[in-house]
Amino acid sequence: MNLDILPTDSDIPRERALPVPVLSPPISGVLDLGFPENTPSEGFFSVLDRRASTYSSSGLSIGQLSALLWHACRQRAPKGAHRSHRASPSAGGLHPVNVVIQQIDKLDGVFLYDPIAHRLLKIHELEPESQKLVQRAEACLPCPPATLLWLVGVPGRTAAKYPSPESLMRLDAGFLAATISLVATALCLSSVPLGTSGSSHLKALTEWSTLIEPLGGVNIGQQH
Repeated sequence: MNLDILPTDSDIPRERALPVPVLSPPISGVLDLGFPENTPSEGFFSVLDRRASTYSSSGLSIGQLSALLWHACRQRAPKGAHRSHRASPSAGGLHPVNVVIQQIDKLDGVFLYDPIAHRLLKIHELEPESQKLVQRAEACLPCPPATLLWLVGVPGRTAAKYPSPESLMRLDAGFLAATISLVATALCLSSVPLGTSGSSHLKALTEWSTLIEPLGGVNIGQQH
């Protein structure tokens, strides 16, 4: 499956109608996540007051991860051929930041989240690099990492519309990390941003070095 396809159409300014790369890693499996069973009823301002960076080494179950991604990351509605509406703001609705996931409870491997179909695509990864990613996260935390959500940008998406995409894409990554953290709080999960991008290891993981820019990550775990 090809993700992050950005067709050129009439509402992109002609001077910025650039070809856009496709993020298409080798996939060895697909896991449909389904709809989350429960939706939090807590008010927004109560969640905002409770939000804090907390540490956990207990990875998320499939159900917990599904609820987190459903509320924080899924595509809620398309907006034309190449834009979409999601919970997190994004310049031009382009959403160039993908989520790569490691260390799901009782599930081995590295996964790319598909926000359109709400499913996980298992990446046929290079094992040494995936382990090095975990080690990079562990060096930033006072405990072993839980479930790791790495934010991976595709600069070509934003560059197709905006002449200076780098700062906009980094803003998008910050918005997404904040949204993930707030949703984690609402779901009574722990979350803390990571002080590393995992850059060299993410680029080597599936040989994406010319297509992506790693933008950090979030450690998400079960509260005790």
